[in-house]
Parts: sequence; C-alpha cells; structure tokens
Amino acid sequence: DNSFSSPAQPNRSDYAASENASNANSGGKSANELYVTGYKLEKTNPQRAISTYHEILDRFPDSDLAIKAIERLDKLE
Repeated sequence: DNSFSSPAQPNRSDYAASENASNANSGGKSANELYVTGYKLEKTNPQRAISTYHEILDRFPDSDLAIKAIERLDKLE
C-alpha cells in the first residue's frame, strides 16, 4: 500500500479559535482591532499608538499585521 496520510493541516477555524482564546486571556482585542486602534491614535495620541503597535508585536508576532505594525512604528518612532 503506497498511500500515506499527511498530518492534519489546521484550517481557518483553527486559527480563529486560537486567536479567540488569546483574546479572551488578554483583553479581547484581535490583531486587526489593535491595528485599527493604533492607526486612529496616531494623530491624537502617538505614544498610545506606539504602545498599541508594540502590543501587536508582542501578542501576534506571526500575524501579517505585525509587519504593518513595524512599518507604522518606523514612521512614529
């Protein structure tokens, strides 16, 4: 028998469940919500925006938004 089973690949709902569990443990904001919050704060409270972007890097380092947060930090710091 030449067939083999590949390891189960996580699906989108697995990632959502993982992010939801993370959110429940730390204030409930997703990477996307934090990014939007940081962006909105850039003009009115840049220091808080910087903190928000750093939170994305700390909590969601593998997120696509981590790259965007770094780009925003480059402009603010």
